[in-house]
Amino acid sequence: MLTTYGRDEYASTCSRPVPVVSCSTIQDAFTQAGDEDSVFPIRHFYQRWGAAIAIERRPSVAARLHAAERALADPDPAVRDQAVRDQAVREAAEIVQAAYREVAGGSVALGTRHR
Repeated sequence: MLTTYGRDEYASTCSRPVPVVSCSTIQDAFTQAGDEDSVFPIRHFYQRWGAAIAIERRPSVAARLHAAERALADPDPAVRDQAVRDQAVREAAEIVQAAYREVAGGSVALGTRHR
C-alpha cells in the first residue's frame, strides 16, 4: 500500500493511476508471511508492486511492455510466429528485469534498451 507520501510521489512522476492492488493480494502476502514465519512474502509483494510502478510511471516503457504482452496473447498465427513471440518475450523480460533492478536499488536503465 502506498502511504500518502508514496501516492504523491507516484502522482508527480506518472500520469496514469496508481496500479491497483487488491486487498486480498496484500492479505495473502501477510498470511503467507505468518504461516512461514518469514518476511519474504511481504518483501516479494512490495518488490512486484514496486516493479509495476517503476514500469507504469514511464509511459514509453509501459507501452513497450503492453505491446509485448499483447503480441504474446494475440491469437493471430502471424503474430504468434515463433520469431515474433521470441522477440516479445525478450522485450518483456528486459523491461521487467530492469524494473526489479531499479526497485532493488541497482541500475536505473528502464528507459533504455540493452542489446
